[in-house]
Amino acid sequence: MRQHIVRALTFTFVTLLVLGAAPSARAGGEAPGPQAADLEKLKSLAGEWEGKPGSNPGTRATYEIVSNGTAVVETLSEEDETMVTVYHADGDRLAMTHYCGTGNQPRMRSEKPAAGETLKFTFVDVTNLASPEAGHMRSLAIRIEESDQITQTWTWREKGSEQQKVIELVRKR
Repeated sequence: MRQHIVRALTFTFVTLLVLGAAPSARAGGEAPGPQAADLEKLKSLAGEWEGKPGSNPGTRATYEIVSNGTAVVETLSEEDETMVTVYHADGDRLAMTHYCGTGNQPRMRSEKPAAGETLKFTFVDVTNLASPEAGHMRSLAIRIEESDQITQTWTWREKGSEQQKVIELVRKR
């Protein structure tokens, strides 16, 4: 009798393990969602970039594909400030967290899917913000104009007022 109970428990345990693993196995084999094409656009930026002559001298950027191809890390340097932005899939959109030189971390999500060659990210929330009036990034548009030229348009909000900063980058040769 004891052997039958042990076998039944073993069978139940193994069955539960197999069933518990099944959803994660299916998730890995699903067809890519609409955000896959947008993530591929960001992956195409992998490499080193510099400010377009005459518009953003001294600006440098690198794009690196990380985490087994599931995320892109952008490191943007201007003068004496370096910022990092991490882009990744989030359901049917892309998400990003911008680690700002001001010490806060705005999180944004993309429109779905991107219209043309412009990826647009809009504000979701922000961490480490001193007050609601403190300065922080509110949106980002990345226009991939050619394989060797991109334009970023960042929107900054402080004390209820917004201003845009345009950064033109060309691929380093």
